[in-house]
Amino acid sequence: MTLPSDTTSFSSNSATQLVSPSLETVRLIISGWVQGVGFRFALREQALLLGVCGWCRNLPDGRVETMFQGTDKAVSKLTQWCHQGPGQANVTSVSLEIINLQANPHAWDGPDHGFEIRF
Repeated sequence: MTLPSDTTSFSSNSATQLVSPSLETVRLIISGWVQGVGFRFALREQALLLGVCGWCRNLPDGRVETMFQGTDKAVSKLTQWCHQGPGQANVTSVSLEIINLQANPHAWDGPDHGFEIRF
């Protein structure tokens, strides 16, 4: 996905969110045997190694949901990693949604830095 070349900031609740065209934001739903195998902790480790910020959580139906943001290259690498996961995981499918923050600046609900495991 290629975003427009300008950078726009949007204000929300007295906090300013910077929407940068150099960052890509995605939301993934990962299916398979992905809970109880350290998937979220390994995902956070990979994200931090790649300089990607975001969050992940287990869903009640056994899937893992994650949203993360970084450079196109880093997001692509982390997305590829999610198709495999850690050694004990068995990923059967990954649903990918590219988030256009230019069109929907309030869609990002992740941290500015780091990677959270949500419960």
